Amino acid sequence: MRPPPLRIAAGALALAALMLPSCQKKQPNFGPSEAQIRTDRLGKLRNEILALTPPTGCDKAAECKVIGIGYNRCGGPRQHVVYCGKGADEAALQEKTDELRRLEEEEAQLQGEPPPCKKVEPPQVELADRSCRAKI
Repeated sequence: MRPPPLRIAAGALALAALMLPSCQKKQPNFGPSEAQIRTDRLGKLRNEILALTPPTGCDKAAECKVIGIGYNRCGGPRQHVVYCGKGADEAALQEKTDELRRLEEEEAQLQGEPPPCKKVEPPQVELADRSCRAKI
């Protein structure tokens, strides 16, 4: 016995609806966008700078250092990092901070509207338990 024609039409329609997504043209994936690549590079540079600036390992407060990092449209750095300068690779650190400042400045120009302007002063440092930190 044959099923009624309405059932065949409904079944065929359901089957076609299930197959439709597999027939649709997929958008090609061209990888990360330029903006994502820039964001990733900025994050990687910040992490590299932090790896070069551990706060621990100093014996005297005089060994503690402060370095400004990033771009601030008001001039100077966006922030400061307190670290133990004992055995630090100052040349590599300066290279990374210069690159970060340049890339953040480029990013700020690409974004258009500037963020609020606030000059950031370097903190005074102290040594506590062989760890350099900003004085509060």
